[in-house]
Amino acid sequence: MAIDPRLTREDLERQKFDFAGDGAVRVTFDGGGASDGSIVDGADSGIKATVFDLTNSNPLSVAIVDGDGDQISSFGGGVQYADGTSEATPTGTAQVFDDGGVMTVVSDTNPLPVLASIDTTGLATENKQDDIITAIGAIPGGGGQQYDVDDVAGASDTGTLGLLVRDDALTTLTPADGDYTQGRTNSRGAQWVVHDGEITAALSATDNAVLDAIAASVAAIDTDTTTLIGHVDGIEALLTTIDGRVDGIEALIGTTNTTLSTIDGRVDGIESLLTAIDGHVDGIEGSVDGIEGLLTTIDADTGSIMTAVQLIDDVIFTDDAAFTPGASKVAAIGFLADETASDSVDEGDIGASRMTLDRKQHVVAEQESNSMRIGGVAVVPKFVAIAASSSGNNTVLAAVTSKKIRVLGYVINANGTVNAKFQSGASGTDLTGLIYMVVNTGAVVPVCNQGWFETASNTLLNLNLSAAVAVGGHLVYIEV
Repeated sequence: MAIDPRLTREDLERQKFDFAGDGAVRVTFDGGGASDGSIVDGADSGIKATVFDLTNSNPLSVAIVDGDGDQISSFGGGVQYADGTSEATPTGTAQVFDDGGVMTVVSDTNPLPVLASIDTTGLATENKQDDIITAIGAIPGGGGQQYDVDDVAGASDTGTLGLLVRDDALTTLTPADGDYTQGRTNSRGAQWVVHDGEITAALSATDNAVLDAIAASVAAIDTDTTTLIGHVDGIEALLTTIDGRVDGIEALIGTTNTTLSTIDGRVDGIESLLTAIDGHVDGIEGSVDGIEGLLTTIDADTGSIMTAVQLIDDVIFTDDAAFTPGASKVAAIGFLADETASDSVDEGDIGASRMTLDRKQHVVAEQESNSMRIGGVAVVPKFVAIAASSSGNNTVLAAVTSKKIRVLGYVINANGTVNAKFQSGASGTDLTGLIYMVVNTGAVVPVCNQGWFETASNTLLNLNLSAAVAVGGHLVYIEV
């Protein structure tokens, strides 16, 4: 007899198998066997198998087959362990599962798939423990690591994201009061919250002092406002009184129209008086004759007045007129003392000049680029390029008749190592010390109005070099 090895004890019990106390299947042979205790083959009675005691005799070799009749030749190895047993290096049969048609061993990287959701209907009592779980579904959930409270945050932690809905205008929601709903954020992701209660601000002593001053100012404004309202009420009362007075004036104007007729009669009387005044004018004309006599006396004094005017005129000259020292007269000129901030006048207007408290006139000096003055004589600055390469003498400027060459500023630059100096005349008097230069170096001497050096009269300006090295540059000079 072949026993399907996939059957459990419960399956065998339902097929009326008997078990011994140690869990082994007890077999009772009733027919189909030989009288000597052997097992006879069901197809050929000539084939018998002798049954031996497992402990004391050689066991019977049998083949265990599966449901298709194929012999099972391999069984899982390892040790069977009781529940709760601890083992450092356990051995046994690996648990496998069908992973998309591929049998896969259960491990940390290939965990056994489980149901995401179950139907627990009917599992409330002990009698329902064997009910079949029928509902299978997927419960969506976020991935990532779960963390305990007060865990330190890492640089790249993962976890479940709590989502909020962007709602810039905070519109009214469909869910009613008491329903679940999503949180809301503004356009920058900040969550909308509503503060309920009093906000306590931790302010500095300075901030509190400012708030106290503001509160005092508000109280004063409130008091002044009350006073102002009282004044407004008084003004309204006065306006009422004025309105009554205007009515009285309007009544008087009506009376005045009647009075004007009376005035017209009075004008006629005034005209009569003017006739009388005309007679008095004749008397005044006689008095004028007396005044004319007095004017004759005044005319005699006019000569003295004219002399004084002539003295004033003596200090007034026509533009570009001749002036004779010791004979021509001048008038002293005064200035307004001002050491703070002088004011301005409009273009074309006359204004008083300013001076310091020690009588120095305020002036603004401006340097003229096109010319300069020496002893009151205007001279024009001139320019020349420097291009020298000969060892020894190199003429920069030729001699000028009856003139000295005064150098105001210059720039020179060497193409190699060389010493240079300016001289008055070829191999003449040194005007400067040696200027030591190496390649691409030189000297830049800014303009000085007094000049840095000058040649003798009728003498050329020479640049003396210690070696035949190219030296270039330029200079500004005047002829004096």
